[in-house]
Amino acid sequence: PSLLKFEGRVAAGGTIVIDSALIDVKTTREDVTALYIPATQMANDAGFPKLANVIILGYLVKQTGIFDTDYFMECIKASAPKSKPELGEMNAKALLMGYNYEA
Repeated sequence: PSLLKFEGRVAAGGTIVIDSALIDVKTTREDVTALYIPATQMANDAGFPKLANVIILGYLVKQTGIFDTDYFMECIKASAPKSKPELGEMNAKALLMGYNYEA
């Protein structure tokens, strides 16, 4: 798994986000924050199989406060092509799924 390959590259004090639906091991690092979310399973269950990364992003936003949630939600919606506004709405729903996830 990529966790085992890359966890050593995360700086002390950093954050590792782990899709627990795909990776069944936990980080051994005690000097980082580890966030676990079953994003792939959540995405599949919601009918958004390609949006696990957006679910992870929503969880990261909530846990770290890295972005203003409302502003970021508008950016996600606006990033969809004008010809496919439904993609923006799907991304917004996926972001909220991650944001609202309770570990």
